[in-house]
Amino acid sequence: MEQVLKKHNIAEKVICLSADNTNSMFGGAKRAGSNNLFCKLKKKLNIPLIGIGCMSHIIHNSVETACSQLPLDVETFIIKVFKYFHIFTVRTERLKEFCEFVNIQYEKVLGYSSTRWLALMPAIERIIKLFPALKAFFLSEEKCPVTIKSFLEQEDCELWLMFVHSQLSLFDTAIRKTEKQDATLSESLSSYKLLQTQLTNRKEANFVTVPVKSLETNVFQENANGKKRFRSFVHTFYDTALSYLDMWGVHYEAYTKFCWILLKTLPEWEDIEVCIPVVEIF
Repeated sequence: MEQVLKKHNIAEKVICLSADNTNSMFGGAKRAGSNNLFCKLKKKLNIPLIGIGCMSHIIHNSVETACSQLPLDVETFIIKVFKYFHIFTVRTERLKEFCEFVNIQYEKVLGYSSTRWLALMPAIERIIKLFPALKAFFLSEEKCPVTIKSFLEQEDCELWLMFVHSQLSLFDTAIRKTEKQDATLSESLSSYKLLQTQLTNRKEANFVTVPVKSLETNVFQENANGKKRFRSFVHTFYDTALSYLDMWGVHYEAYTKFCWILLKTLPEWEDIEVCIPVVEIF
């Protein structure tokens, strides 16, 4: 990279490295060590280089990490269900019969790419729509995969599917705003901070959506301990997501002071003045 910069005579004009958040790029969340592109480039160019990691990637990983703390592995369940029907026409035809029996319109079970974790949202949405038929189908299968059967035998399995789906929409909205091709750092930071605020508010209220709350009441009608356990994991979900966003977001704190340029409110001179030392470095 250094050779390319010098070849085009722009090495002295570089002020920022924007890249993925892998260890090889920045050295992890703490940006420790010297065997990474950011550290090497900063040393070679001998400038106070700004390092901006991918916020979409951070948000993506925050919800994945939060979901990993839930008692049921929704991601694995979705993958297993998709693979069970993928290219198996006979199984699909039997599922259609179950859909007809429970009066549900059959739609194809969706898969998703693990490289884009939030593509899980439409896959979960489809599973929820077909859930009565899918549950009846698998529990009647003679050789039902153990992972799927174990998931479906939990009384709160549908509840966790609905909870994860309801949360994914929040993260998906933030990602779509931060990954736009023409998004500025200030715009992305604004979306990042908004997500943190929304999650903080949800955490304080131990919030669940109305459909999730309604199903929660039905599932734990005579099980107060089950409801308490469910809410405990809900709190853990928010806490884990926020901790992840806070850990990685520390590298952007110095640039939140530039958010006044979005002109969402009339800026004061004090708002502009605090940005001058940062600009003068370059």
